[in-house]
Amino acid sequence: MVTGTVVFAANLDYEGDGTIDVTIASQSLETQVHLYMHDAAWKDFGKQLIIFPRNVDEVLVFDAGFYGMYHNSIRFEAYCYDWQGHTALRVITDNNAANPHRVKLEFSITAEAGSLNQLGHMLVNWQPDISPEITWQAQTS
Repeated sequence: MVTGTVVFAANLDYEGDGTIDVTIASQSLETQVHLYMHDAAWKDFGKQLIIFPRNVDEVLVFDAGFYGMYHNSIRFEAYCYDWQGHTALRVITDNNAANPHRVKLEFSITAEAGSLNQLGHMLVNWQPDISPEITWQAQTS
């Protein structure tokens, strides 16, 4: 069963620099952030996801876009939510604006460990200059 999706859409210039739009949807919520593209950081996160989880206490954290006020940020936390090793991906997005304009959203998407491993493979193998968009679907039994 699909419990959520994450779409990564890169916008690169001729030098390979650019931005990334990340759209995350659960069964009841959707959010999008626009960030500067740091390809190596996403690939490093993917490498860690490929071997996640090594134990039920492991929490894998990835942050992107924390550049101060009025800049979007995103945090992904892959974690086990019970002793049996069931896993989920927590998503936190924030526009980092001053109140009353601040928008911060936090939710989790359940996903089997193998589905999170698949996301890792997708990020490691992603070549945004060739295929600017990838879509991951969180799966549970």
